[in-house]
Amino acid sequence: MVFTRVSEGETCEAIARDLQARRGRSKRVADRQTSAAAGDGGSLHHIVRARTYLGRWMADKARGLNYKLSVHVPQVVTDDLYARADAATALILAVPGHR
Repeated sequence: MVFTRVSEGETCEAIARDLQARRGRSKRVADRQTSAAAGDGGSLHHIVRARTYLGRWMADKARGLNYKLSVHVPQVVTDDLYARADAATALILAVPGHR
């Protein structure tokens, strides 16, 4: 699971490269574009930082702080694992030269 790997200190970029290697080469253009976009780990970074996986999806974020619609969704990661992955991500981002 991605959250576990991140919580253990692995970077999103390394995980993305590993997942792409496991998937193999795709012949479809859309798959190649998706692979290229995820190759730097940016997509995984957004997944790991999203609180949606804790069981609550926030809609209408663009309307500002005064109006947010909250929708309950299935929780797919424990609070503890999310916190550990979040802390590990913050440490990785604190490294100079890392985005």
